[in-house]
This record gives sequence, C-alpha cells and structure tokens, in this order.
Amino acid sequence: MVNSFIPSTLDETLELLNKHNNITIIAGGTDLMVRNKRWSGTVPKFNDNILLVDNINDLRDVHFDDEFIKIGSGITLTEIAENKRLPSILRVAAEEMASPAIRNIATIGGNIINASPAGDLLPPLYALDSKLVIKSTSSTRIVPIKDFITGPGKTIIEKNELLVSILFENYNITYDYYKKVGTRNSTALSKLSFCGVKIKKGEKEEVRIAFGAVAPTIVKSERIENQILDELLKDANKIINVKHINEKIIKEYDKLISPITDQRSTKEYRRITSLKLLEDFLTRVFK
Repeated sequence: MVNSFIPSTLDETLELLNKHNNITIIAGGTDLMVRNKRWSGTVPKFNDNILLVDNINDLRDVHFDDEFIKIGSGITLTEIAENKRLPSILRVAAEEMASPAIRNIATIGGNIINASPAGDLLPPLYALDSKLVIKSTSSTRIVPIKDFITGPGKTIIEKNELLVSILFENYNITYDYYKKVGTRNSTALSKLSFCGVKIKKGEKEEVRIAFGAVAPTIVKSERIENQILDELLKDANKIINVKHINEKIIKEYDKLISPITDQRSTKEYRRITSLKLLEDFLTRVFK
C-alpha cells in the first residue's frame, strides 16, 4: 500500500524522510508523473510512499543580499522567469522551458534533482557556480552543483536528505548569453544549450561558460575559463589576435564535448552547433 504524506513544516518533512527508507518526494511532479504514467485515462502508479512538499514555506523563499542570492528549491519556473532581480540567464532559461501550465508548477529543485544532461536550468546554474544546501534531521551540507550531479539521472543526495535551496554569489554580470537549441522555443527538450557570462569583481573580470546536452553532465571547465582571461586580459596595452585565441579555446572545449545521437539530434550536429555558439559568445564578449 502506498501512503501519501503532506507535511506542513521543513522539520516535519525531514523527520518523515528519516523515518521512511523508500519515499518519493514530489514538489511540482512534472517529471515524476510522466515517468510513472500508465495507460491513458488512469492515474500514475507509484511503488513507494509519496511525500508532497509543495506547501513548505521554507522551500518557497528567494533571498537577496549584497553577497549572495538564495533560491528555495520549491520556487517554480514561472516565479524564476518573472523575478527581475535574478540573473537574466536564469530567467530566460526558465521562460523558454515547457508550457505555461508546466512552468506554473515545475520547480527549480526538481529540475536539479532530475539531473538530466538536457535540464534547461542547469547550464546557467553551473555558470553561476551554484551551491546546493542539503538538509537532513542531523546535518546540513553545502555542495557545489558540479559535484552534486554525477551522471544522467544520478546525484549524491541520500534518501534521508532534502535539497532545500540553491545559493550563488550576487555577481556584477556585465554580459550574459544564453541559447537553447530545440525543435521549438519552448515545450521541447533541448537538443543542446549554451550559456556564458562575463563577471566583474572589483578590478578583476571572470568568464563562465557551460554547455548542456553535449555530455553525460554539464560541461564547464575552470581551467579553460582561466586560460581565456590569462590570454585576453593579461595585458590591456598589448595588441592580441582575438580570433587566434578564440580558435585555441574552441579546440580545448571540443575535447570535453562528447554528445550522443538520439531521437532529438545527431552527435555531430550537437558538437558543431555548440562550438559555433561558443565562438559567437567569445566574439561578442571580446570584440
């Protein structure tokens, strides 16, 4: 027999997770309902107990201060798209996902936990060097998102833990770039996606780049990002061949990209298109 639990507080939620070994957490449920669907006209079938967390206030807060932005894991895609204080790359990614009805109930936490290489919010979250706040009854840990997702559909979260919020610095973003390539602008899974940002930190500039749906996990390389700045920004008075440097950077990312062919696209299309988007970003940000 499958039981459903509807806790009213975060503490109650964590207690239930600690008590039940096999329990399915549902916030919006847009992925889980499809994954557990049966034939037409019948309700989805779940084998484990169900924990409904869509009404937990502690998961529905967005907090801003001078240093950090914190987004509750229960915030919906619509709320992200409409919050003008959030970074543009995150808002645009949310706005281009799915249909209005799904955006109204699907959550940022669900998109992360689903851990799909084609997850639309993941490239912006990687580019922002996001960290995830994960709680259980006995501990709180903060994990970089790049360490949290280990493969398609795989994360390091334990059965008694809950993703509570997403945390990233309140950056001074001087340029941002987000492109999703799909059959349509929305209501379609990504063939691939790309985002890049240029960030100002005092006198220092940083570049962040992330690719989606071209490898088992999101492609992001701090080594290459640092290489871009080392070569382009080390001497403002020196005349540099930006085109030549861009070609070197593109070759480095090409080594990390390993797309597959599936029903949405071919691996060669994904590879070529993602590198073209990278080239366009580099040309725009360092023109």
